[in-house]
Amino acid sequence: MRPLPAPLSDIALLLVRLLVGVVLVAHGLQKLSGGVGGVASSFAGMGIPLPTVSALFVIAAELGGGLLLIAGAATTVAGLVVVVAMAGAYLFAHVGLNPFVDSGGWELVGVIAAGGLALAATGPGRFSVDALVAGRGRTPARHAVGVSAGSSTRPHGGSLRMPEGHTVHRLARLQRRRYAGRPVAVSSPQRRFTTGAEIVDGRVLVDVQAHGKHLFQHYGPDTTVHVHLGLWGRFPNRRLPEEPPRGQVRMRMVGETHYADLRGPAACELLDDVGVKELRARLGEDPLRDDADPARVRERFARSRVPLAALLMDQSVIAGIGNVFRAETLFRTGLDPMTPARDLDDRSFALLWDDLTEMLRDGERRGRIETLRPEHDPALLAPPDRGAVCASVVYAYRRTGQPCLVCGAPIAHAEVRTRNLFWCPGCQAGGSARPLTER
Repeated sequence: MRPLPAPLSDIALLLVRLLVGVVLVAHGLQKLSGGVGGVASSFAGMGIPLPTVSALFVIAAELGGGLLLIAGAATTVAGLVVVVAMAGAYLFAHVGLNPFVDSGGWELVGVIAAGGLALAATGPGRFSVDALVAGRGRTPARHAVGVSAGSSTRPHGGSLRMPEGHTVHRLARLQRRRYAGRPVAVSSPQRRFTTGAEIVDGRVLVDVQAHGKHLFQHYGPDTTVHVHLGLWGRFPNRRLPEEPPRGQVRMRMVGETHYADLRGPAACELLDDVGVKELRARLGEDPLRDDADPARVRERFARSRVPLAALLMDQSVIAGIGNVFRAETLFRTGLDPMTPARDLDDRSFALLWDDLTEMLRDGERRGRIETLRPEHDPALLAPPDRGAVCASVVYAYRRTGQPCLVCGAPIAHAEVRTRNLFWCPGCQAGGSARPLTER
């Protein structure tokens, strides 16, 4: 039997959050009104260790955890903290077989713990702060069946990097070649995509398409599996025979000659046609798609005061651009990253769009990012750090302090809207494009 369809499931989660949260806040306020000292004294009488510390923790768990659950913010953490607090309440105050609260039983703490654990496992639903924060590029739940989405953490440094658009297009091309036009066996070893896998299992995979960083596996009308790899996701293909699933495999697809295991995606969900259309409507133009319309991007640029460095990362403007391509296209076109987008003239925008398209296509073909022009010797580059292994033959990305290959100035680094930006102050000093051939 299938679970409640959206939006009923989202409304149900909202009601659960409100009910559990209000009860927790009420208990937290009750303890707070009696003072931490009074609560600690009571805990000491029950034999609870570190009574003052325990009192502070329980008040914070009930009051703070309740407020977070009501808002649907940091839901997984809040739910688990509540579970820990209720487990302590059971062990020190309600242990035993008697469940009834009117005689000191554990039914209240048990129900609250179950609610916290359920919310930590399922997430807060669509009507929550967590969903709002993660919502750009995500799909409305009312068009999703068997939704299974994990969280994605945006890196500020280190070696982790979200796959950019060329990687997803290359994956779509590979899956079209190996699976499309034939029946595909689909399962969810992790059991977080069970419903969706059961629906598409054994069907013919009609087509696989990419839009920006989003992958769409079309199985027919109103039946599309949407995948977003996020930061942690991987979707490798291997030749048969199958091996037993290793790790947390969200979805396994098996074709005639190959199989693929999806691990750690930010999204893996089954969408109807309206859901696909709405998701794609929220995405910007993808330079790798035949239907890309640069004129729409030009209009967005002309209306925006946002710096180029920030607007290029907005997936609702240009889909598929990440940190590497942002840094490299701004260097190759000689544009100051802080130039307001609306100050870009038509020639500069055309050069920027064409350069992005060229680099993305080259990346899709190679399976890696190499942005150096033939006249610049890769041997001049210092050995890449661990975080730049995926894009080591580049002009600016993660080359902080190293000399620019064109003018010799040290590559600069700054954080723009929580993302690392790399550029050359010597080559990128103006708001009009200066291609490498003109420097």
